[in-house]
Amino acid sequence: GFGTSGNCEINVNCEEGDDWQDQKRGVARIQVKEGGSLFWCSGSLINNANQDQSPFFLTANHCGDGSSTADYNQWIFYFNYESDDCNDPVSEPIANTMLGASYLASTNFATHSDFKLLLLNSDVPGEFNPFYNGWDINNVASTSGVTIHHPDGDIKKISTFTETAMSTSYDQDVENPSGKYWRVVWSTTTNGQGVTEGGSSGAPLFNQNGLLVGALTGGRASCSNQDAPDFYGKFSYSWESGGTGTS
Repeated sequence: GFGTSGNCEINVNCEEGDDWQDQKRGVARIQVKEGGSLFWCSGSLINNANQDQSPFFLTANHCGDGSSTADYNQWIFYFNYESDDCNDPVSEPIANTMLGASYLASTNFATHSDFKLLLLNSDVPGEFNPFYNGWDINNVASTSGVTIHHPDGDIKKISTFTETAMSTSYDQDVENPSGKYWRVVWSTTTNGQGVTEGGSSGAPLFNQNGLLVGALTGGRASCSNQDAPDFYGKFSYSWESGGTGTS
């Protein structure tokens, strides 16, 4: 929760986030309910071909992969949960929250890309200033980009990569053009070298054009192992290559 992420993490309103102020507005922290358990994940509003502001929301399937319909109706989505500037705030900021979603589609983590598509139970209020992130379904490696996430359920952070992502299988370091994941290694920037943590799962990976190309499954990066890789299920692979569900 608030203030518990690693000390290497970078707030989204530091200068690293200057070019990502639209994209961040789509990213939310999720309080996931799965049976008797509660835990944190991240995810993003995504646009659709009709561009009609339907509240579609992308995260990782392992976030509540055993959640029931009743559980999904109790998931809580926290928008705009962030510091006003680059500094960590003394007191916890107030978030804009929404309750509940319905499951639409997913793929299995073990054999596919670990995505989950939800539809929030109601439209996102205009006063939340939401942004419905665009996406790229081409299987082309990003030359640079960012992830925006809520590590350990903390306020919104940003991590940057400047080396071209690698197409690979999950938790592998060997290039595989038909792989289901993007492998990224985070870069040092003005305010440090952000990574990901538990609670970042499901966070969007944005390419150099500001478009969503993946959702975080996991990896080896941490504040004590900042040069280790993380792995994002490919948006280009997810639905067409094995999605199951209603959409």
